[in-house]
Amino acid sequence: GFMWLFSKLSTHFRDHQRNNFWNIDLTVWYKLIANVRHINVHDRRMIPEKFLKFLKQQGVQEMFDRHFVIKNVDGHDCIFTTRSQLTDAISWINSLAFFIFKLLSIETEMTYSVPQYNAYKKALSRRSVY
Repeated sequence: GFMWLFSKLSTHFRDHQRNNFWNIDLTVWYKLIANVRHINVHDRRMIPEKFLKFLKQQGVQEMFDRHFVIKNVDGHDCIFTTRSQLTDAISWINSLAFFIFKLLSIETEMTYSVPQYNAYKKALSRRSVY
């Protein structure tokens, strides 16, 4: 998958895959998010037994609990998230995307500086002032 490709393309990614400011294995975290996405899209949030085994085998229960909760609905364990958990998960995904972009940019000796977009500032500049 993606993480395998990034680790093959970038020595910087390999160096920071496990040694990063989150103190997590990025490949395992990505697998967790990919599994949760699959369950939400294809299994209508109902958690299959193999996912519970994945949580135990990969030691990612704590990561899962940070972003999601399991609720029993009509006898089925289902994945849910609170607004704050979802905001945190989106922030992590955004940070991971930039992290990968930065490491690949360093690897290819390109700049990783990205101009910041401010929609509010753009909207104000379009208004005419009388």
